[in-house]
Amino acid sequence: SGTPTGVARELIRSGLSDGDPFTQAERLLKIERRLASLAQDVQLTLKACDQTTDCLGRLETMFDALLRALGGEPPEGPPHA
Repeated sequence: SGTPTGVARELIRSGLSDGDPFTQAERLLKIERRLASLAQDVQLTLKACDQTTDCLGRLETMFDALLRALGGEPPEGPPHA
């Protein structure tokens, strides 16, 4: 399956398919490194999504203010000094 658990299960299953303990250990270390790399990629992606969400929120606020200004409505919030 395409879930992280399914991917990990398949990687571990393929890593344990050889009977040699040294080879198994090497494969498991490789799997661990790949999973750590994937976890880091996920964290970076989540951070980028959060930044994008923040930017979109600011753009929406500015767009709403522009629409109000073009419609002749007074701006919301405290007046600027």
